[in-house]
Amino acid sequence: LHAALADLIVGTGTQTVFLGGPEMRALAEALPADIKTEYRAGVEELKPVLLAALKPGDVVMIKSSKGIGFAKLVDALLGKFPAESTTRKQT
Repeated sequence: LHAALADLIVGTGTQTVFLGGPEMRALAEALPADIKTEYRAGVEELKPVLLAALKPGDVVMIKSSKGIGFAKLVDALLGKFPAESTTRKQT
């Protein structure tokens, strides 16, 4: 099931995919070599890899089931890259 997601990712211009959790190993193995893939068994192992790889301006999409704990990744990302206001001040 998860490996089938590779077909959706290929052709989107995605350069790097970060995957966490035992069920995502199949997707990591299914992605082609031209998409850099970082797989870790759990969120705590994935967090430092993700934080080290990203830089301001990168686009990130996080998708997970609630139980895997990826909310910790969101918190870590917001801690390193605080959200900017999208509202403009009237001058």
